Amino acid sequence: MYSQSLFAQLVRWLLVLTITLVGVQHCTPLQRAFADYAVDGGCHQHHQMDDQHKAHGSHATQ
Repeated sequence: MYSQSLFAQLVRWLLVLTITLVGVQHCTPLQRAFADYAVDGGCHQHHQMDDQHKAHGSHATQ
């Protein structure tokens, strides 16, 4: 295995990051896939939000 300088590694990762960001920016299907994944995850789930709204409504009426 050969040794690499820190500067060379940073330049390589910066190049990979730049290519990835440009690719994502100009690839509409990939953007849609990331957007759909973000909507389906975490607190952005539609069915959980509906359940939470119902729960909050039931607390307000009691």
